[in-house]
Amino acid sequence: MIEAVKRFHQKNGFDIGTQSQATMLYRMNLMMKELGEISQCLTKGKGSLADTLIRLGRLGKK
Repeated sequence: MIEAVKRFHQKNGFDIGTQSQATMLYRMNLMMKELGEISQCLTKGKGSLADTLIRLGRLGKK
């Protein structure tokens, strides 16, 4: 899992070694947005589960 996160950061140009407050807030906001979108997909109903699978599938992509 850690390797997938590192690849995601490298792919998107996130500085892995940076722990500045601005960078951490940006990452937290990005994560909150993605979790909100996944939550919306889960609460739509069975017919919309394809949205959820697409979003979750992106997490492990290179």
